[in-house]
Amino acid sequence: MSTIQKTAQRTTVLEPEPQTNYPTAIVRQREGNSIPAPELDALKQALVQEQRAVVIQKASAEKARRSTSCLQAFARTLLQSLNQPCFQINREGKVVLWNTGMILWTDIGDQEAIGKEITQLLPTFLSTPLLNTIREASTQAEALTHAEEITPTHETLSNDDDFESVAYTAIPLLKVPGCVEGCVILLDIV
Repeated sequence: MSTIQKTAQRTTVLEPEPQTNYPTAIVRQREGNSIPAPELDALKQALVQEQRAVVIQKASAEKARRSTSCLQAFARTLLQSLNQPCFQINREGKVVLWNTGMILWTDIGDQEAIGKEITQLLPTFLSTPLLNTIREASTQAEALTHAEEITPTHETLSNDDDFESVAYTAIPLLKVPGCVEGCVILLDIV
């Protein structure tokens, strides 16, 4: 007995859904009639096409996953190679990447920083606006179409207690259109 015939027999166990129009070959099999060769061939071709579509879909998903993985590795390498302090935070405000410039500026190691909320690592005058930037980018991303872009945010913040100023550029990272994954923050200590 061929695989197609076994599949056709297995479909006889299923209860038909009221709105579904099954191929006549399956209906006849359910009624106990034998399936004519032309209809069996058509059923085989439909099954082969469906299997091809599944294989193509899996291959496309794997290609997209690899592409995304390569882009993430490139971005990570690029950010790590910068001398300028920069880091990446996710939507929840937790650190995903902490480069050497941040280690030198804060004296906090990357292993210690990754996974912590930005409010635990940076002064309030800097961390609060950065979290607001992510919220604003998320709101802006929800209204995006494929043709539009999210613009980076540039701002200079000052701490009145010690006269320290920090200019930052926040670049939102889109996972898919309409969904912000996080932000890359580039700092310029003034």
